[in-house]
Amino acid sequence: MKIKKINDIINSAKDPTEKETLSRILDLSYRAQKTYSTTYTDFIDPFLLGKIKSHRLELLGINYLSYGGLTDSERQIIGLAHDDLDIEEKDFPINFIEVSVNTGIGKPVSHRDYLGAIMGLGIEREKIGDLAIDNNTAYVTAHSDIAEYIIYTLDSVSRYGKVTCRHILKEDIPIIKQEYKTLNCTVSSARADAIIAEGFNMSRSKAAKLIKAQGAMCNGVIIDQASLIGENDICTLRGHGKIKVGEIGSLTRKGRRRIKIHRYI
Repeated sequence: MKIKKINDIINSAKDPTEKETLSRILDLSYRAQKTYSTTYTDFIDPFLLGKIKSHRLELLGINYLSYGGLTDSERQIIGLAHDDLDIEEKDFPINFIEVSVNTGIGKPVSHRDYLGAIMGLGIEREKIGDLAIDNNTAYVTAHSDIAEYIIYTLDSVSRYGKVTCRHILKEDIPIIKQEYKTLNCTVSSARADAIIAEGFNMSRSKAAKLIKAQGAMCNGVIIDQASLIGENDICTLRGHGKIKVGEIGSLTRKGRRRIKIHRYI
């Protein structure tokens, strides 16, 4: 493990949360090496995770894997292990909880409602991963050290008091398709600023400003304005949502590239 280079990365980080997380990762990695074991962080939000991945810590001798439990999880835990050990997804400290709410004829329960109810129990956001919502049921990924507490304590969501919580297996979670609208666009190039501007209906200069502020990711990694985006890439813009690039087609008479963009609703 190249300690000096890692410390240089930590010292160069301008964001205090990024600096603190990198220091924590270094400490956990060092502990894993000394104890011939695997250690884990709490859940990390997608943009901070993107910053961590952009440092390419695996090239500096850190054996790590990030995993969030669900398919395409945005919030993930980082596991760090001794060089001779494999990190297995099944060993991550993640439990799956089904939270069902009987709303009768009342208003459906939202993602915000479920998350607010869980955090209202005094649980930190870092202990909760992604929530997948299907009608009036939420499938919650939670750190294993607070899963039991949620199951036995959560008795209301929003204004509804008929709540049922139980442990489930990952295989019990249904495939929930995200809805999106398809945009048929033309772009001057496949640069990130051009595609993000079209996908989120904003000027290219505004898109460039948000990207420069490290507010954009492609496939979970922080990108810059000149990063090239390809078919099936998923781009996330902080505060605006997520898009997936579909077919990149032929050129128009004016030399612009035809492209399909799926914007998640």
